[in-house]
This record gives sequence, C-alpha cells and structure tokens, in this order.
Amino acid sequence: MFRTFHSKILLFGEYALMCGSEALSIPYNRLYGRFSFEKQEQLISGFKPEEHLHKYLKYLKSLPAPQAGLLNLNIETFATDLEKGLTVESNIPPGYGLGSSGALVAAVYDRYAKEKPAIRQGDAQTLEQLRTVFSIMESYFHGTSSGFDPLTCYLNRPVKRNGDGTLSLANMPGGHPDGKGALFLLDTRHSGETMPLVKGFMGRCKAEKFQKKIRQTLNNYNRSGIEYFLKAGFEGLQDVFQNISAFTREEFSAMIPEALYADWDKGLESGSYSLKLCGSGGGGMMLGYTADMLTASKILDKWNLYPVIRF
Repeated sequence: MFRTFHSKILLFGEYALMCGSEALSIPYNRLYGRFSFEKQEQLISGFKPEEHLHKYLKYLKSLPAPQAGLLNLNIETFATDLEKGLTVESNIPPGYGLGSSGALVAAVYDRYAKEKPAIRQGDAQTLEQLRTVFSIMESYFHGTSSGFDPLTCYLNRPVKRNGDGTLSLANMPGGHPDGKGALFLLDTRHSGETMPLVKGFMGRCKAEKFQKKIRQTLNNYNRSGIEYFLKAGFEGLQDVFQNISAFTREEFSAMIPEALYADWDKGLESGSYSLKLCGSGGGGMMLGYTADMLTASKILDKWNLYPVIRF
C-alpha cells in the first residue's frame, strides 16, 4: 500500500523566502498524489507520469557523489519498480503552485530513502536536514528549490521558516466551517512556469534597491500575516493581505495573469477581497482573503473559487 501525499499552499513567503523572509506552508488535503502499480485513469490532461518518472530517475542517477550520498536513496529499487510499471496517481495540477512536484519528491523519498529520520516537535536540526535533501531532489523540476514544499507534503503539517532561518512545525488554527469570511483559492485556468519566473526574480535581486524593498517591506508583511494566522487572528489578516496585494501588483505584475488585472485592482479599490500569489504565480492558483465570501464570490463570478479555511 502506497502512502498518500497531499498538496500544499504557501500562505506567506513566496519569492521573499529567497531574501530571508519568514514563510509558512500548510497542507491542502483536497488534492493528493501517490504511487501505484495499477494503470490509472488520466486525472490531469497531458500529464504522463511514467515518462516523468523515468526522466527523474535519470536525474537522480546523475547527481554528484556528495549529493547522492546525502540523499541516500535506493536507486536500484526505484529502477526496478519502474520496470514493473510504477506510475503516479495524482490530481494536483502541475504549474498551479500547489506542490505537484513536492508531493512527488515526498513520495520518492518516503519509498526509496534507505534511512528516514524520526521527526520530533522542536527538532529544527532534523527539519533542516530534510529540507536540504528535498531541495536537491526538487531542483530537477524548478532549476532551484528551497525544499520547503516537499517538506510540507512529506510531513503533512504546517511548516514555518523563522526569521533566523530555522524551521519549526506549527498547528493549523481552528476555523468555522460556516463562517462568513474565508481564505480561498482562485483558479486562473492555466498553469504557470516556475523556472523562468524564479530566474527573473533572482536577476532583479541583484539590484540592492529592489532587494532592500523586499527585506524592509514585504518581509514585514509576511511576518505579520504568519503571526495573525497561527493565532487564528483572521480579522487582522485583512490589512496584511491588502498590503501584500498592493505590493504584488506594483512589484510583481509579471507574475499576475493579465486576465486577472481588473479583478485584482477591483479588490484593492473596494476592499471586498484581496488577492496574492500562491507560489510563483504566472498562472495556476492565486490566494485570496475576504471577510465576506458570498460578496467576493459574486464579484469574482467568472473565476472558480475554493475556500481553504473559513472564519
């Protein structure tokens, strides 16, 4: 029986994570991925799991000895399983910022790691060790990876990156299933390409003025958002989301699909809702906040919205 790995949502810290920001990622159990030896009905259009797995195996085999030793994976068993028809059953759409590659990396590590460390609350050293392993494993998909996404998928727990760079586990705050307000996902209806967007951001970070703006402004917004969320202070998130939304519109407009510009601006002007990136952007899902989900749904009626937590 193969273990199931759920998708993730990076609530706070996208891009700014690379500039030392605090970050918070949570599991999103509506979507999942897992291995199977049975031919699966194609859940995602155009996704050919066997082809991807063979290419991924080739990548793992090509890693330099120090990295391969750090991963300590049973590559031979992985290859044998592929010959036996190993495939992936997943409904996590690639390029949507929901951890399709993170769930796959977690599944590979879970099945083929020769030794897996036990995770205990407060064990920052082991969390960092796993994050480093996952960053190497996920770099195949994005060119570079923090390892943060696979860590969340693997542990199925909220994971927080602290201001000093250490990692810690967190607990999901309690919401209210019938609450008027909500954090929600907005489907832009097409995928985004992570690698070029990340490269573009890293290029902009070479300018001291831009990097200073990230560190002194966006990082502070993220810190406040994480604090409010973990304490279930959902009302306090309204200003945080509004600030991040405005910052994103000004500094990261290339990461927002043009078809969403008008509705993004409408949220900023009306205050009825606020939108931010959910991952690298360019498409996929966007993350939203509203104190009145019914009103936001009416305004955003041409988009599919999915509540993540209601309050």
